[in-house]
Amino acid sequence: MKYAVDRIEDKIIVLENLSDKSIIELPKENINFLVKEKDILVYDKGTYRLDNKTKKDRIKIIQEKFNKVKKNL
Repeated sequence: MKYAVDRIEDKIIVLENLSDKSIIELPKENINFLVKEKDILVYDKGTYRLDNKTKKDRIKIIQEKFNKVKKNL
């Protein structure tokens, strides 16, 4: 499963499931590395890891959409 870090609130990381858009809350204590908003986490075999390639791809797509809208204004 892949999740986008939507926001971080105190001791909770709010994640959006990329496949079905559901929201889950994950205690920060379950992650042993630095997590920031917009990061992509992959949950596999009971652990989370960062997915920087998916993050870069998503940022690029969003930027392209923004530029297209901006151009049409």
